[in-house]
Amino acid sequence: MKEKFMVRRMIAKLKNKTGIDSKVVSYYSPGAAITEQYRNIRTYISSLNGGKLFRSLLITSANRMEGKSITCVNLAVIMAEEREKSTVLVSADFRNPKIEKLLNVRADKGLSNYLTEEIQLDEILIKTSIENLVILPAGDILSNPAEFFTNQKMKSLITELEMHFNYIIFDSPAIMPYSDARILAPYVDGVLLAVQAGRTRREVVWRVEEQIKSVRAKLLGVILTNVEYYIPEYIHRYL
Repeated sequence: MKEKFMVRRMIAKLKNKTGIDSKVVSYYSPGAAITEQYRNIRTYISSLNGGKLFRSLLITSANRMEGKSITCVNLAVIMAEEREKSTVLVSADFRNPKIEKLLNVRADKGLSNYLTEEIQLDEILIKTSIENLVILPAGDILSNPAEFFTNQKMKSLITELEMHFNYIIFDSPAIMPYSDARILAPYVDGVLLAVQAGRTRREVVWRVEEQIKSVRAKLLGVILTNVEYYIPEYIHRYL
């Protein structure tokens, strides 16, 4: 209870300066227990790749409203902690983009414009108030975004991002109702699945696992969300 009170007080003090959402605990309270759990995720991912982090990650969920976007942001903040390492957070959920609001970023153009127009990447990348963290906003809402993820320009984007950033994190739509995540998953080094505690059935998680593996993508693990100020041993190795 004491830690919870201290975290809330610190967030209230700092939020007025940055406008970053209070759910980004890894930014507001680096020493909090939940922030340490995000660091554990980073360590776990590193252990799967011989001590080196996978450079590109996609975070999705089985269904909507399971906390994948806030998981993306908190993990990106932790990735950006490393000195001389840069992280880009890609808002690839055109159906319900949340990254921009969580980080208090406003943008007229973004990923959708890059995929549909003649526009340079450096024109749409935005520096955040968090050191080493850059955001690629969603841009204009597309009526059928999945078809744009299949074109060569999307693959070229990832290659270009790898030239400029050490870590790339994609926030993708939920995998059960939409095909976007299944299309993007093979392009990245690994996939993390956000699962809301007490809501998502185990059978649903197994089905999502099968869908991810069916497109020959790597499911690195499952992150349990919606656990107040504490995340137990939530990430389970699948590979």
